[in-house]
Amino acid sequence: MSSEYAAWFTAHKDDLSLGAISDEAFSVFDQFLGSEITVTAAASHLVTGRTAADEDKIRRHVFSLIVAVAEFFPDVHLQLIELSNEIFSDSRVDRQPFGWDLRGTHDALQAQITETLKSAPSAKEGASSDSFSSLQSRWANFHAFNAKCSAAGTVHVGENFMILAAEKSLEATAPRPLQLQFYALAAAAWLAYAAPGVLALCRTNASSGWHEAAAADKLWKGKEGFSEGRWEFWKTRLEELRTQGGIGDDETVALMRQAFVAMGKAERAKRGKK
Repeated sequence: MSSEYAAWFTAHKDDLSLGAISDEAFSVFDQFLGSEITVTAAASHLVTGRTAADEDKIRRHVFSLIVAVAEFFPDVHLQLIELSNEIFSDSRVDRQPFGWDLRGTHDALQAQITETLKSAPSAKEGASSDSFSSLQSRWANFHAFNAKCSAAGTVHVGENFMILAAEKSLEATAPRPLQLQFYALAAAAWLAYAAPGVLALCRTNASSGWHEAAAADKLWKGKEGFSEGRWEFWKTRLEELRTQGGIGDDETVALMRQAFVAMGKAERAKRGKK
């Protein structure tokens, strides 16, 4: 293996808990990313076990690898979604455990963000740190990938991450610029890449799936979960935060604008307009 993905795998195999993935298995994965083999061939080689239980276990390891690669290489997100859909193509596969794995990855990254925000009191300090930039990039890519998976119907769990991100950005009473560079970026990714799905949840008043932060700690005073009122609130806040300045990060500002446009497009699509 000599590609950039192989070098990444060698460097991060241990710290990202990818020990269950053999070098041989990653070689197949690497060939798929390099367009040397088809997605069907890749999935067939990667998910092979003596029993259905074995294959389920292997499938979870492979999906963990997919998510890890997605954090570092956003340019191959569509290929990774294609491979994910292939390994989930068996209708008997229970996708819920994969959602739990995604929540575990989300919470691990969020714990790192919490520590980073404690140690970097200013946006200038954060922006000058390589570790800050790397973590911000991984966090943004994680949410973008999950939003794209949701839009493609791969795994439905991350939609609830939208509310977690919004609570700390769009709904926060006095968010710090550094906080917005993480959480506004995550919320904007969901609205930019999966606006129709999020809007559908809002129109059915779907639950967020957990007890949310107290209303006293956020600007949103409505009921918990998804709702059309909350959708409108997010849309308004996206533009307010984007235009008032102070975020200090061009990527976040650009994605917030993209999210606002995507929300409008989703609304018009529901009304049968372009």
